[in-house]
Amino acid sequence: MTEYVYRAGMLVTKHELARKGASWNESEVHEDPWTLRPVRRVTTVGLYNTTPTYHTRSAWTADGERLVFASGRYGKSAVLSCHVATGVITQLTDAVDCAGVGDGVGGICVAPKSGWVLYQYGDAMRAVHIDTLEERVLLSDGKLGSPTIDANEEYLIWETNNQSLPEYWLDPDSAVFRMLRLPLAGGQVEVLYTEKGVQGTHLQYSPTDPDLLLLTRDTPRWRYPTRGITNRMWTYRLSTGELTELAPRNPAHLEMHATWSWDGRSVLYHGPATKSGWHIGDSEVQQGVGWYVGVVSPDGQVLWEHEGRSWTAYGHVSAMAGRPAIILDGNVSSELLTLMYYDGSLPRIEIIARHGTNWGGHTGQLSHPHPQSDPTGRWISFNAAGGGRSDVYVVDVSDLGS
Repeated sequence: MTEYVYRAGMLVTKHELARKGASWNESEVHEDPWTLRPVRRVTTVGLYNTTPTYHTRSAWTADGERLVFASGRYGKSAVLSCHVATGVITQLTDAVDCAGVGDGVGGICVAPKSGWVLYQYGDAMRAVHIDTLEERVLLSDGKLGSPTIDANEEYLIWETNNQSLPEYWLDPDSAVFRMLRLPLAGGQVEVLYTEKGVQGTHLQYSPTDPDLLLLTRDTPRWRYPTRGITNRMWTYRLSTGELTELAPRNPAHLEMHATWSWDGRSVLYHGPATKSGWHIGDSEVQQGVGWYVGVVSPDGQVLWEHEGRSWTAYGHVSAMAGRPAIILDGNVSSELLTLMYYDGSLPRIEIIARHGTNWGGHTGQLSHPHPQSDPTGRWISFNAAGGGRSDVYVVDVSDLGS
């Protein structure tokens, strides 16, 4: 069904998900009110449009020209790509049924150089090529986590947990965490790691070292309310099986949303500044306790860390390509994307653009901006929600430092 609406006095088509290979442009460009940078609203239609999460090197092709994302509209869902300089969208997969928010395709992650885009639908993990649209079924059934692709683009790894995080906090002894590996070209699944009594999430291959993983590893000594004994950030060396704890200076040990710098030399993180600052969900982050933001080496040496008791907004950290800076979608502001530079003794803040998302948004995690820099450092993508739906945006930051 094709619908038409009036926009700017013109009758225009509302774009539904038609067929694999279809291309169209529904974008709008506006001037950011804070920085005057051009911001492209890539999507203007649908119940939800969302990029991969904040993990470094999971959303953009290596040349920084195309961005991948999922869309749910008119009861259907598909994997899409966007040529960000023009706003042209290409539908990479056939549309599948989407009953509501969070249904349909998900778990998207791109192999930046080869162009394979991983995605999940139901219990199946699939891959589609961003140019040829060739598809592979990598795994037909199983309980899947978010995949991560190594720097050589030969393997993908994902996690499985037999409990949700709240279930784990109530009964950690029953938890089983596994890391699984599969060749990107297809083949046999290999169980790399199994551990009982812990919860593991947010696996991320180093962007430069195919033998090193970053993960969030929750142990019973971390769980609420007895926090502060151990922390959540760890690296895992595949060849030796060595786990290394990346402990921040802040004694609360509540680090969240850790991710790699683009050069793989450090891990970026943040967390509520007191042990009482976070309970069992994003909605329960207490305002007014402040946050700490930091940088740590893969072997556990804290390189830079600062706490701000006036930083009271929820948010995420993300890596900025080519600059000693962390992208924040919250913490210092609930409505602005900012860069926090860590090349000085004190943090230096630069405004990127306004995202203005409704953090509740009636779209859950899909309302979180989850910003990502492209590999060249020219673009930053983000999501924003309003009116019960969410859209994908891209801001041109080529003027940074000018």
